[in-house]
Amino acid sequence: MNNLLTLEHVSITHQESGKKLIDDISFSIQQGRTFAIVGESGSGKSLISKAIMGLLPEQLVMSGAIFLNGKEITHEALSQRRALLGTSLGVIVQNGMSAFDPLMRIGKQFCQTLIYHFSYSKKQAIEETASALSRVFPRRFQSIMQAFPHQLSGGQLQRVMIAIALALSPKLLIADEPTTALDAPLRQDILKLLQHVVTTHHSTLIFISHDLGIVNEMADDILVMQKGKMVEWGDKTAVLSHPTQEYTRYLIHARRQLSLRFEQLINHKTD
Repeated sequence: MNNLLTLEHVSITHQESGKKLIDDISFSIQQGRTFAIVGESGSGKSLISKAIMGLLPEQLVMSGAIFLNGKEITHEALSQRRALLGTSLGVIVQNGMSAFDPLMRIGKQFCQTLIYHFSYSKKQAIEETASALSRVFPRRFQSIMQAFPHQLSGGQLQRVMIAIALALSPKLLIADEPTTALDAPLRQDILKLLQHVVTTHHSTLIFISHDLGIVNEMADDILVMQKGKMVEWGDKTAVLSHPTQEYTRYLIHARRQLSLRFEQLINHKTD
């Protein structure tokens, strides 16, 4: 199976302070796989996704190389990188509000995205928007199309972003902590929708999270990071069942302790 994405010796440095935020990261992701990046806050998980998307802040400087489908995209002009966003690279962020224009209705933003990438007519774009949104909002997609972003909840905005991914079918979809702010039932709905995108369109998913429980449910492969460095990388079963590094064992133990406390709390309430 071919590698869809490859990072070779990628480092990210703060230009003014000289502090290295990402230190010599190298990995490859095979097409159709779900690749999880895990670690505590500040480990550099989101910085890697921004580097792949070409969305690093100006004060951060990247070295190394990034290849998408065998083509190096490291030094592509901003206009060329933007052309990749959507059909080649898609992203679902934790704060859905930041992904949308607050002054434009959801349906119009969705249509404009489709027109930009596929040169649809306005009628075609409206029809495709309604079709995509109906898959994630079966009973109220029309009201979602007419809504402004601030009128929707975080979970609803996540669904809209997934609907866009369904419509664009990106080769690589990055989901950056997409369920952190959601309650348990909605979290499961979002995870199922993401899995649907991967299986339906044979997309590759980078799933960024600090929750090993969700990662165990979603991932094929896992990269563990700490303070900008790779700690461990490999098949999910191998990493979670036979971790070779102390930090990985620490994360697994912390997750087990949290689950145990939660079970004790639930049992106490039902007594």
